[in-house]
Amino acid sequence: ISIFYLLLYCFITVSCLKETNELISDGFYHKSLVLTGYGLSSYDEKSVDKYLEKSKNLNANTVSFLYTCYVEDRYSSNIDCSSYDTPSLKEISYAIIAAKKLNFRVTLRFYIDLKTKDWRCHLNPKSKKSFFKDLDQKYKDFAIFLEKEKVDTFIIGAELCQLTKKEFKHQWIDLITSIRKNYYGKITYGSNWGEVNGEREFEQISFWHALDFIGIDHYKPISDEKLTNGDLIFEDQKQFFKKYETIAYKYRKRIIFTEIGFPGASDGHREPFSWTMKGVSNQKRQALLYKETLKAISTMSMVEGIYIWRMDIQKSLSEKPFVNERGYELWGREAWDEIKNFF
Repeated sequence: ISIFYLLLYCFITVSCLKETNELISDGFYHKSLVLTGYGLSSYDEKSVDKYLEKSKNLNANTVSFLYTCYVEDRYSSNIDCSSYDTPSLKEISYAIIAAKKLNFRVTLRFYIDLKTKDWRCHLNPKSKKSFFKDLDQKYKDFAIFLEKEKVDTFIIGAELCQLTKKEFKHQWIDLITSIRKNYYGKITYGSNWGEVNGEREFEQISFWHALDFIGIDHYKPISDEKLTNGDLIFEDQKQFFKKYETIAYKYRKRIIFTEIGFPGASDGHREPFSWTMKGVSNQKRQALLYKETLKAISTMSMVEGIYIWRMDIQKSLSEKPFVNERGYELWGREAWDEIKNFF
């Protein structure tokens, strides 16, 4: 009997160690600067080629392109992917092929934005049935395109807080199952980091088990007093990251920071999620925020990748450093060097 229990103990121990080791990543499989293009002809060849060149300069190993469809307002159930604001798949195809030739991994993200400019977290269609039915068809068509182009990773959406609650678990599992019938790469979703109406999206999602990674859009503010010392920023981020690790261990999935960024404005630490920052540009402050946050991420054992937000396709051709940048553009700034060294 004692031998039996000894063997059983060894079996359980080895199994647990194996599962733990499977969670721990040897390094960041995805290191990327997200390229965003809005408009039918946004991904033109010159701009894409310059983005790829700059991604090499950044020591990135993955590129990420954005494909955005639209709804009229927060109550709309119909998804429009034929708008002039939605990029051409033909141009995205060129971008994918060009990236593959340079040995980049390729990630494509499918986002739904509101024409009213409201945050997509507030999208709450009147007819959920119609919305999910329409989304399923859009995903089917897109999944066929992704598989044809051999895209490595598909981010199926981001920050749809009202639609990822537990009552919609089965709708999402059905969507993911449908996608996997036509697409064989990795799949994740970019969940919102923060609390909205008393819930954090990354904690409320109950379909993580059906995806390949836990995806987080991380834009946690940093208080003014913590800016006095880089160690305070580091500890603040590190402590918050434990919440992500709890979900990762619960679902036995690695984490991808599907979006992470700090605007260049002097008050960008207060609302890192805001793309309309005011105030003067502050390179040193932005660089410090990136440096300490990335250092905190490096202490995590199960991070699969990091996607820095972002480079605008319209600005990718610029060779001049964005010294007065208040938004997310990083080229030629001190923060660029911090990210490059980290990658």
